[in-house]
Amino acid sequence: MDVTAFNPTAAGAAGGLVSTTADLSRFWRALQRGELLRPAQQAEMHRTVLADSMQDFLPGLRYGLGIFWLPNRCGGFWAHPGDVPGTSTFNGVTAAGDRAVVIYRTTGLADPGAGDALDARAVQLVDDVLCG
Repeated sequence: MDVTAFNPTAAGAAGGLVSTTADLSRFWRALQRGELLRPAQQAEMHRTVLADSMQDFLPGLRYGLGIFWLPNRCGGFWAHPGDVPGTSTFNGVTAAGDRAVVIYRTTGLADPGAGDALDARAVQLVDDVLCG
């Protein structure tokens, strides 16, 4: 499907942000370092519940206020994926905010199985970067 003329602001705030991967990485690091929220607000954001509907794809995934916690081989990381037609992001940041990575794709796959495999690979890439 050609999404050239699609206006991502149709998704509200989810598609209304214009940024770069470097900006998003800087945002994630600042958020985790406590530079953007008061301590009580940050603690509330980090209070999570098990994301039941996603356990088949990402075992142990937990969700807080707009942020996911994914356990991994070096402890875990905070993230929030997102997509609108024609574009997709996946990112992660360590709990201390010392490392962050953002993956940005400008394509979607018609085959759901291939799309699931691509999403799984994105999670693995983030894990690899954050665990060094």
